[in-house]
Amino acid sequence: TMKKVSRTTIFQFRAKLGAGLWRDLEIDGTDTLEDLAVAILGTYKFECDHCYGFYSNLKGSRSDSAEIYELFEDIEEGSGAQNAKGVRDIRIEEVFSAKKQMRFLFDYGDQWEFVLTCNSIVEPESKVKYPRPTGGKGDAPEQYPAYEE
Repeated sequence: TMKKVSRTTIFQFRAKLGAGLWRDLEIDGTDTLEDLAVAILGTYKFECDHCYGFYSNLKGSRSDSAEIYELFEDIEEGSGAQNAKGVRDIRIEEVFSAKKQMRFLFDYGDQWEFVLTCNSIVEPESKVKYPRPTGGKGDAPEQYPAYEE
């Protein structure tokens, strides 16, 4: 029997956190949305220590998004919107295509909102370990700034 070899493709993302502040990264399309979240946060030196979600609505109500992928769905029973799916079993290549954008919301308390753009999908380079950061602009904010007295 012929074994189907799944071809690896690398997704190039830009995660933007406001004007003039972004990080670029590359990640294997067979990785999960959970892997993607950890990779994005890593480029900003954030700990992945809160819940998060990916939403197709970039503006307005995130709960009205046609596509919703939330960590809640993996750890709690049906917490959110009816169409919400989890992040641990969904692969990046199932969700993203070139030029597609989604809102990535991290930490529902502090509300870090990233605009995530899949810039392109490319062949992997040999001897490169993915995911990897590939650039960026602006100083990342502190995840937990010291409160002034």
